[in-house]
Amino acid sequence: MRRLALATLLALCGAAAADPPAAVVPFLRGDEDGVLAVTGAFGPAKDTTIVVTYDMHGAGSYRGFALVPDAGAPHGYGKVPLPALPSGAELGSSKDGAMRAALTANIDGRRGDELVLELATVCCAGAQGAWMGVTYVVLAWRGGVFVRASDLESKLETALVAKDGSHATPLTDAELRAALKLK
Repeated sequence: MRRLALATLLALCGAAAADPPAAVVPFLRGDEDGVLAVTGAFGPAKDTTIVVTYDMHGAGSYRGFALVPDAGAPHGYGKVPLPALPSGAELGSSKDGAMRAALTANIDGRRGDELVLELATVCCAGAQGAWMGVTYVVLAWRGGVFVRASDLESKLETALVAKDGSHATPLTDAELRAALKLK
């Protein structure tokens, strides 16, 4: 099971390891260990780009922001903050991380799509070796700001633990949709 989970993480790492889009680069610090950029009908514009980064320094952390097209802004985009993403102790002092856009859909029936992020981390546990943990974050635009949709995240958490009693095996696309009651 652990080998399968680690193989899954390595596959995810490959998916997020590509160079970020040119429009995103001016907004990065430059020392990120991973960057994921997803463009869609999120928040204030139909072509908003959500950018999530992973930094494995220290205990490891995910960070993010959104880029909203704005012809008058530097580099043609306004930078909008995202809510806090998992980091440090929440991730079990991760040593490596990967991320993917697991789903983009209008889940809650409100204006705009939600983005479901699958965040995977490899953590070291001493003599037991490394283990993988998966968590899901749902980003939504509510009340003029990006928030984490905890109501939707809790549904995914329940499905994740029900799958194998842990956070080691990511949900399949069908399991993800079933947990969120989507067709």
